[in-house]
Amino acid sequence: MVLPLDEASLAAFGDGGEHEIRIVREERDLVDYAEVSREIGRHNVEEERRALALKLKENPDEMSIHIAYVDGELVACGRVYFRPGGPYVELAGGRTKTTHRRRGLFTALVASRLQEARDRSRTHAFVDALPTSAPILRKQGFPFVTRTQPFMLELPR
Repeated sequence: MVLPLDEASLAAFGDGGEHEIRIVREERDLVDYAEVSREIGRHNVEEERRALALKLKENPDEMSIHIAYVDGELVACGRVYFRPGGPYVELAGGRTKTTHRRRGLFTALVASRLQEARDRSRTHAFVDALPTSAPILRKQGFPFVTRTQPFMLELPR
């Protein structure tokens, strides 16, 4: 799914309701990201946290993490990747605690990441959306472009 980042596409997201979104660029703030991941049952949370911390340390301008809070409570998060040498950004890792789903927080986090991308002069955003996210993104104007097939390489130990 790909969306051009123009006024009309960003306006489709509205204000998203009562929440605060913080942009994380420091390793110490990844604790909140990991907490959301744990709550929704993700595996390898600590490995992911370490990999994200390394990415933030080595290439801080290539990724940011947006975390949403409602009344001070951590509720959702997502990443945006700024690949060097092009006008595109990739949205990834959108997740919301089960207790806060269906309240527009996923959409608000998409909007926040798209706004940062636009502020950083990017022209398009793409996302390899899961079946749970794709309908929400389509409703917000992301057209379907193509399918992908993920593969896992298991190395011998």
